[in-house]
Amino acid sequence: LSGVDVGEQVVTSAQFLLDSESKLREATAKMLETMNAEQNPTPNEEEGSSAGAHNHD
Repeated sequence: LSGVDVGEQVVTSAQFLLDSESKLREATAKMLETMNAEQNPTPNEEEGSSAGAHNHD
């Protein structure tokens, strides 16, 4: 028989590592989006937008 030899490393939970890396990348991307939005607000946010306000003049 052939197969794993004494002293060779065997990966037993690769799916966990791949899933963890994917979640870490997603969390990092969301954090960077939030930081970018705080540093560069849209024009409506700068003017104190009255989104949802209903005015009759």
